[in-house]
Amino acid sequence: MEGTENISACTVPTRCDRLLLGDFDGIHLGHRALFSGITAESIVFTFSQNTKRTMGLIGATLYPEPVNRRLMAGLGLRRIYYADFEAIRDMSPSEFVAHIISLFSPQTVVCGENFTFGKGASGDSRSLSALLSAKGVECVVVPSVRVQDAVVSSSAVRAHVADGDMESAGALLGLPYSIFGTVVHGKALGRRIGTPTVNLPIYDGCVVPRLGVYISQLTVGGRKYAGVTNVGVRPTVDDGNGINTETFLLGFDGEIYGCDVTLSLCKYIREERKFDDTASLARQILEDSEKSARFFEKFTVC
Repeated sequence: MEGTENISACTVPTRCDRLLLGDFDGIHLGHRALFSGITAESIVFTFSQNTKRTMGLIGATLYPEPVNRRLMAGLGLRRIYYADFEAIRDMSPSEFVAHIISLFSPQTVVCGENFTFGKGASGDSRSLSALLSAKGVECVVVPSVRVQDAVVSSSAVRAHVADGDMESAGALLGLPYSIFGTVVHGKALGRRIGTPTVNLPIYDGCVVPRLGVYISQLTVGGRKYAGVTNVGVRPTVDDGNGINTETFLLGFDGEIYGCDVTLSLCKYIREERKFDDTASLARQILEDSEKSARFFEKFTVC
């Protein structure tokens, strides 16, 4: 994964200066506010997505855990602790506070104002602050971040991505919604019809962007290329089974199979549709690519 920085999972009790509590999926503007002031000794305390999915706490996520760790590492975090949900799910708020203090001896605990904890979500940010204060531990409660008068949340970002509203998703994330991965081989049809494409798989278990065609930008080896990306089942050439991403890049001629890339989806422009023949498909790809070129003449949002 391009630009990955090391981030380790803590498996034993360890000390930290700041302990960040929450569910971190996508690392949106609200999460970034929590990360303000972190150091190399800070720790995120959360549950693994596998645990949350098994317990029925979440459905599709925005990103898989390796991507979320990459994004957190980019903000300076180096350590994350995946708690044993079964071991703490029935703790009272006071037991939970005693538990995190015994594990980490934090100087400061940080959470969002909507944070809940303890059995049946019986504790909130106010009770957390009071319980920690009684133990001599500072608690920083970060106010919710709002964009256009709406609270920024992971669920809101996921909903925008599923709707294909990448402008709104990017506004909440603070950067474009992107797919990070390794380029895989496709059927090479694009090359045969004069529109070679870059193929990336969709994240397993994560929200699927609205099927269709997007103005996009691909970053490889530190260089950025404008493009158009089809997210879908390729109805013109496939039997409709399986969702893929295929990206035609403007001004690019090379081989990047096996390379780690970042694909940013910037704007939804049309539905996926089946063409009568591959020549019609090639013409449409070139027409879509002209829209991408005009888009990047005006915007540098990616």
